Amino acid sequence: MAKGSLIPLWIEIWLVVSSLLCAADVFYTMMRPHTLRGGHLSSLYLPWHIYSDVDLRYADANDLVTMATGRVMLIEIVMNVVAVILARRRSPHAIVTTFTTCMLVFWKTFLYMVMYINQPAGTQTYLAEEAGFWKTFWVFWVADGVWVVLPLAAAVQLWPRLAQTVKSSMSETSSAGSLMPRLETASVITLQRAMVDYTITIYIIFELILSIQITGSNLIVLLAYCRSIHLRTITNTYIFSLACTDFLAGCLGIPLTVYSVLTRAPHSFYPCLAIHLLLCALCTISTFHLLAIAVDKYLSICCKRQLLEHKRRYRRALALLALAWVFGIVIGVMPMFNLFGFADGRHNYSGLCHFTKVVHYHYLVFVIFFGTIILPTFAIIFCYVRIYRTIWREEREVRTLLRGKERERRLRQRKGIIRSLVLVVVAFFFCWYPLYTINSIHFFFPHLHSHHAITLSAVVMSHLNCGLNPVIYAYGLPGFKQVLRQRSFFTQTTASMNYAASHYSPTLTLRRKESNYASTRLRALNSPLSTRSTPDTADMRRQKRSFIHDSATQAATLQRCSTEPLLQSTNVILKLNCQHLSSRISMLEASTSRSEEADV
Repeated sequence: MAKGSLIPLWIEIWLVVSSLLCAADVFYTMMRPHTLRGGHLSSLYLPWHIYSDVDLRYADANDLVTMATGRVMLIEIVMNVVAVILARRRSPHAIVTTFTTCMLVFWKTFLYMVMYINQPAGTQTYLAEEAGFWKTFWVFWVADGVWVVLPLAAAVQLWPRLAQTVKSSMSETSSAGSLMPRLETASVITLQRAMVDYTITIYIIFELILSIQITGSNLIVLLAYCRSIHLRTITNTYIFSLACTDFLAGCLGIPLTVYSVLTRAPHSFYPCLAIHLLLCALCTISTFHLLAIAVDKYLSICCKRQLLEHKRRYRRALALLALAWVFGIVIGVMPMFNLFGFADGRHNYSGLCHFTKVVHYHYLVFVIFFGTIILPTFAIIFCYVRIYRTIWREEREVRTLLRGKERERRLRQRKGIIRSLVLVVVAFFFCWYPLYTINSIHFFFPHLHSHHAITLSAVVMSHLNCGLNPVIYAYGLPGFKQVLRQRSFFTQTTASMNYAASHYSPTLTLRRKESNYASTRLRALNSPLSTRSTPDTADMRRQKRSFIHDSATQAATLQRCSTEPLLQSTNVILKLNCQHLSSRISMLEASTSRSEEADV
């Protein structure tokens, strides 16, 4: 048995190795076809290619069975990690958790292998016939059999200890007599400790799952932004910076916090304070990003004087993002320098790292809650209320120009905008206010204490905001939708990128038309045959220049609105003229072509 552990050393090693292999297998199945032969990630999975030559399910990117087992493996990985941690902490739940995860792995693998035994006639076989008996035996039956034999052996070895634990618990509860009062007191204390330990276990599981979700969802946003140059707009700059913050919170902040909760390490004051302040700083920066997005939308839509050129809007975006990062970092490191006495708890530090023992309640309530939660909430609500009022006023001005069906469509779009804006505010309120409301109650009413499970649930909800941000702010944008819907997400071609961009940026199409027209006219003017210009051609040129100037003006306004997915319905006049502009482009191009033929 491992020193400081409740389970044998070989079982601990098996749980760790199994978790690593399962994580690689989950990534392989979820990233198909990029991990298959010929994919750009295929070099990382050479052993999996040998296995997929025998088990054809693994070579099929659309196979539902391997997709489902991959989802189950996520639960298996989390349970393995929790079992090892509980065993190292000598928790009474270590044996039952390890036994449960071993039986889960055993039955999952056993059911998967049973599907290949005596398949009914006429059904598709997923074992390659050309692989041969011995290759199938070693690569499929023996390799998969390891995940049947070892978990079963671990469960058999843990069974007597599990039975002994249950027997001891029953014998303690059955003893009675004169020792009943003391036994009742001891039972209550033991039950409370067990409940706290059980609550922490559930908390760890949810935090690890949430960490994986936050890291994965924001990583997709970062990859989409980096891979597609046409997504690098001003609005998406905010989304990219927000995804960077949430990605760091998911892959760095939450795991370090979970480690501290499990081990109560570090055992020095300032390292413990730094671990907890890291997540506070990242969450504060994320909140300021949401405020910066709301302010940018407000200035772009509601302040007509702020209809700036692209470079000035880009500089404004960089300034807002820089302020979000700087203020978030400054607020996050304030207790490290003992500003306003926020680190006075170092004198009474016991060596066990608890969040509320090292982070002062004055800092949590007055700086974090009032300064970075309540004030940004009112600012975000103000910006979105003004945005909606602007939308409603602009649509009311042209309501008389719309027909019945168009008016109904506008009404549905307005309801969709209301739902989106309400979703932003409600999600922010739902995620952040429970935790800091509990902290405020503990600060102003010290005699009131919330249940440990309620506090941990509020902590998980506050971290959930980092997982909801890409869903609310990124995945709804048209450009991200076009890129993420492509099957070849990581290897998209230039044509597919241009396709997504043409659906996302209306000004790009206009610039292509202007460029084509300019190059055509330049070739015609430089041609020795084109030495004269008829009155019709000159008039056509003046009409073309006038049309391009008008189209560019309207396209600039369209670009401002199209980059705001929630506010695309505000450009009512442009949408009414869209069909007319299209027809004018076709007519002018046709007329220009005829005039050039006449010149020649």
